[in-house]
Amino acid sequence: MKRFTTLTVAIVFAITCMATSIGTLTASAAGNVKYPAYKSGAKGAEVYAIQYLLYYQGLGNEVGTIDGVYGPKTTNAVKSFQSAKRLTRDGIAGDKTFRALNPYLKNGSKNDGVKALTYLLRNKFKLTSQSVTNTFNSTTVSAVKQLQKYFGLPQTGEVCHDTWATLFKASSVNIPEKTKAGAASTKRAYSKSLPNQKLYLSDGSTTPYFTVKEIMCGGANSSCKSPKCPGSFVLDSKLVDVLHGMRLELGALKVSGPLRCSEQAKKVNSSTASTTNHLVTKGLAVDVQSLTGKTQAQVLASAKKHGAKGDTYAGSTYIHVAVNP
Repeated sequence: MKRFTTLTVAIVFAITCMATSIGTLTASAAGNVKYPAYKSGAKGAEVYAIQYLLYYQGLGNEVGTIDGVYGPKTTNAVKSFQSAKRLTRDGIAGDKTFRALNPYLKNGSKNDGVKALTYLLRNKFKLTSQSVTNTFNSTTVSAVKQLQKYFGLPQTGEVCHDTWATLFKASSVNIPEKTKAGAASTKRAYSKSLPNQKLYLSDGSTTPYFTVKEIMCGGANSSCKSPKCPGSFVLDSKLVDVLHGMRLELGALKVSGPLRCSEQAKKVNSSTASTTNHLVTKGLAVDVQSLTGKTQAQVLASAKKHGAKGDTYAGSTYIHVAVNP
């Protein structure tokens, strides 16, 4: 017999996410990170997770074998779920469908939704060696916290929409190895020389951070395409993590300030600090502006949420974001 999550459960999901999010997560079950979309023909870890989630919703008979292939059966199961939730019946698992499909999970949860979670933690991010299980235990809590830390999310150990969406949206990466490799250095460099005009961490991360157009190497109106600016620049790793979290939460950003050519950086002046010890010249501060219509207050709140200090400029739409040395 098919079982769809009731309105009561959905309300509990929302209230619980809000209750556990005060001071850490967004005060809404909706979250800020948008889910990607999957449709017929898709394959991989994310599709395995979708199939487990459909089982969680009582649609196992329609899904049949969990094989990681988004075929006719999975498409029809998604359509059945969408019909029950009064969503567009297109068979595509997108943002609205995921927000109705995914459960709130925490230590002690026991259902097929946990199987979806542990499958992604194990196979996409290498965060656990335990077999796929329907039980959310202390090992799962630890793995979720590691994921949240890596992607700049509040480390609650619980799974609401921002964490679910990150699990699906982020590129596959061996987080334990990346974390270990990055521990030896306190600096990380962005480079614009990699394919698809994406800026990546120099440690080899395959998760895109910013497009080239978002980075102003020579100030607010000088993109990194300028031949006067170098092909890469260095920021403190703590600031990189903050920016990554903000980018994931807010969407496209314009980042300016310390990203100057070396000769330009030497000219930076401050009424409170000399060029030699200014945070900007040490890669510990940036100026950030939203390119997706977010307000100054939203950008400032995001900076603080991800562990940075933030200040506004009089007459400017930029936010000054800084981390401690």
